[in-house]
Amino acid sequence: MKEIYLQQQEKYLNIIGTLKIGLTIFNMYLGNWMLFTTPTDRNLRTIKFWRKTLSHYTKNQFIEENKDLPYFGFSKVFIFNNEI
Repeated sequence: MKEIYLQQQEKYLNIIGTLKIGLTIFNMYLGNWMLFTTPTDRNLRTIKFWRKTLSHYTKNQFIEENKDLPYFGFSKVFIFNNEI
């Protein structure tokens, strides 16, 4: 399993740049994916970004759920598979 950590450094990070980075990484590593973030009001924009990005990338073939993850706690989780 590969672990990749993306963090927004500025309040208004370039969304197009972040999208390109995410899609490039997805295409480099085919298989099962799990993305997660904290489901707080401060992260609503992040959750919306990943929901929209994965909706387009997977043609709505992803799972979104709230889970209590070991070491990370309660999280908004996105699960998908991008194998061809």
